[in-house]
This record gives sequence, C-alpha cells and structure tokens, in this order.
Amino acid sequence: MGQENLFDLFGITAEDFEKKAGAQNKEKKEKTGTQKQGKGKSKNMYSLPATIYGCGYVFTVSDGEKTQASNEQLHELVRRHFLGLDAFPFSLKEAENKELVILQPLKEDNEKDKIIDEAAICYGDTELLFSGGTIADAKKAWCEEHPEFSGCQMAHNEEKQVLVPFFESNTAVGKCYDTPIRIGIMQHMLLIQEEEKNVSLETLKKRYLEEYPFYKDCSFFYSEENNLLIPVMEESGRQKKIEKINLPVTVRTALAEIKFCSEDFKGKDSASLEEIRMKLEENYPEYSKERTVMEYDERHFIIPILKGSTKGAEICSRSDRYAFYMVEGCDGETHRIEKTPVGEFAVCVSDFSEKPEFHFALPRIPRKILDEVMGFFMENKAHEAACQLFYTREEGYSIYYPAQRYTITSVSFERDYALECSKTLVMDMHSHGRIQAFFSGQDDRDEKGTRLFLVAGNLYEEPQICVRAGIIGR
Repeated sequence: MGQENLFDLFGITAEDFEKKAGAQNKEKKEKTGTQKQGKGKSKNMYSLPATIYGCGYVFTVSDGEKTQASNEQLHELVRRHFLGLDAFPFSLKEAENKELVILQPLKEDNEKDKIIDEAAICYGDTELLFSGGTIADAKKAWCEEHPEFSGCQMAHNEEKQVLVPFFESNTAVGKCYDTPIRIGIMQHMLLIQEEEKNVSLETLKKRYLEEYPFYKDCSFFYSEENNLLIPVMEESGRQKKIEKINLPVTVRTALAEIKFCSEDFKGKDSASLEEIRMKLEENYPEYSKERTVMEYDERHFIIPILKGSTKGAEICSRSDRYAFYMVEGCDGETHRIEKTPVGEFAVCVSDFSEKPEFHFALPRIPRKILDEVMGFFMENKAHEAACQLFYTREEGYSIYYPAQRYTITSVSFERDYALECSKTLVMDMHSHGRIQAFFSGQDDRDEKGTRLFLVAGNLYEEPQICVRAGIIGR
C-alpha cells in the first residue's frame, strides 16, 4: 500500500483534511498528561516494638516506653546491638507485611594477604574472636566453626577491627536442584524433601518463604560442597547485574517462541539476560540494547520488552494470529514477513532502499475515532500528547490515554503491558502541537514496533496528520 492509501483506514478522503478537527472531547480531559502521579507517602515513623530480620538473626527493637521510632532511631538501636552492623553501612527495608529487613551492601577486602590484628568475626548475633592473621586465615577460622559458610567472602572494617562473612548470589534463575536439600543459614535452616527429585529454584524458594517470609526478596548462593542454598539479602539492582538464567530457556516475543539451549552459548549451562538478548538480536534486530528490557517470568521464560525512549515499543502479547517468516524472494533477496492481527507487514531486509509493504486485516477504523483523537490533541495543543488505538473482536476499537510526561517538543508515557497483552495494539499516536505533522528523527528511533503510527500537527492552524506502517524500524 502506498502511503496515501493509509488514510483510507479511517474511511476518509483528502478533502476531509481541509475541515477543522472534531470538537474537543471533554470526557477525556481528566486523562491528559496532567494525570496525577500519585504522591507516595514516605513513612518516617515505625511502631514499637518492631522486629527486624537479617540473614541469620531476628531482633525485636524496643526503646523504653516509646511507642514509635524513626528510621534513624531504629538504625541507632540496631547498631548498638550488633557489632557487625555498627561497623558497616546498612539499610532497612519495609516488607509487604510491615516487617523490617536489613540490607547490607558488603564488599570483600581485596587485600587477602594483609595481616590484621585481633578482630571480631560477626554474623548476625553470632561472634567469634579472631586472634590475628590474614583475611584467608579469618575465613578458615570461621568456616571451621561454621562449615556451612564454605565459599563465603569476608569484609573487613580496619577502624573497628570487625570482620563480617557474607555471600553473593551465584544461582541461575530457572535452575533445578536435587532433593533433599537444605535452605537457609544459622537458625533459619529448612530441610526440603520432595517426591520429585529435580526441583526448580523458584519452587524451593516458595517452600522456604512459607517458613521464613521475610526472605521474600532474597537471591541465593549455592554451596555444592554442602548441597546448601543460602539466602542473600542484596539490593535489587545488585541482584540483576549478576543474575544468570539456566539453559535451556524460552524467549516469548509477540511473533514467536524461541528456545535457546547450551549449544547457542558455546556449551554454557547458563547465560545472562544481556547474552540472551544479543542472541535474540541476531534474528530480531529491533531488540537492540538501547531499547530492550528483558523480563524474566518465574515459569522459566523471558519476555523481551522493546521500549523506546519516548514512544514506540513492541507489544508483548502472543496469539495464534501472529506469524513470522524469513523468505528468499524471486529477486534472490531476503524478505521479512510478519502477520499480526493488524495485518501483513513485509520488507526486504537485504535492500534498504526498498520500502515495506502493508495490507490491513482489521475492519475500517470508524471516523469518530479520528475525531476523538484529534479532539484530545486539540485540547492539549500547547504541548505534545500521546494516545494508543486498541482493538478486540468483541469490543471493536477503543482509545487508551496513558499517564504521560510532556514538553512542547516531546512526550513520553507509561505503557500498560497488561492491556497490550489482552488487546491488539493497532496504532501509536502522538501530536506535535503547533509544529507540522511529520515523522521526526526521534520518532524514527522510537517507532520500532510492527504496527501503525500516526502523528498530528499544525494544531493552531489547519490540523494535519501523517500515518505510516512500520516493521523493524522501516
């Protein structure tokens, strides 16, 4: 289809563009970019007594007759009680059930051969006096008393002469373990025995949380020597950096399911999300590093979410009506064909001078949809604005007005991935305010999804629109 024929999707003619856009739609006014962001309450005070949980210990904080304490006061009370927490920085995180959990971002002392004087080795409320030696000697002394700590690292506070053993997670998401297996550390230990011998890490964690729910956000260190999974309370950002995914794993895109095995990664039994994304990009170039977020599902599959810096993103839903082909044409060139509920998109991937072809598969879009969209843009013509067009067979077409942030020359909005999974995303639409309707360089960088795109402009004079079909950024 030529670009001029895309206007026919709305059942309109070129003469219609000479008329003024539809009346402003007051019913949608509350859905503009000024949508409230929901100011989060910062809870500064906590009721006393308060129970605080950390790896290997539980501590109930009370302070005389006081019934409340601030975050800073709780920190001070905890520091007085635990030498290890007095020597190193830590943060308190409030869990969903109002429990307080300690996160302690420790780093191993790299000078393992450095001689240290007499020091206290502390883990939770357990302490051991170390008579002196190297960091390696301290590890050995601690592990002789507590063999389950084999493989731990050791942090050293030189000023206060305190050593703290800790673990960094090394487990691959989706990995399975033979039972019986122990999970936990110190007094928080649980033996899990299942009829099924090979049990996933996610299943084992759920069983462990039934007994110790305050470890909800933990990752794990696996000690093969002890057949032991040790919970690790890390900052969430730190977990993601070291996370590995057990292979094989399935990646579910809008168009296909791709199974990656060890053979795809030179025989490795796990791979990082970034390594998997790079392998995905070899066949799906739209999944570039700059715009892709890899979301892992505990059922052991990955959903790659294409996120533009402002607008276009790949839909995450899958359907029997999606299909993807790479075929060699009569011209000897390689062509990419994608069939979606919206229609059929095709492009020659080996000849970038060739423009994509598009054939629409849905019912013609009612004119009132365009009128409503243009009314929304006219209400917000002082700045850019955005909305999306969805379709279901049962409900027909509907417009979604997402929460958005805007300036005179840009707009970004929050995608509703649940909505994009339940309905067909037909078109991303945005406006340029007083500037003319055209697809800018930023639009080209953002709009990588396989669907339709609309831009409206010149809203202070004679409103204009441009519509295009896109596939892999073409």
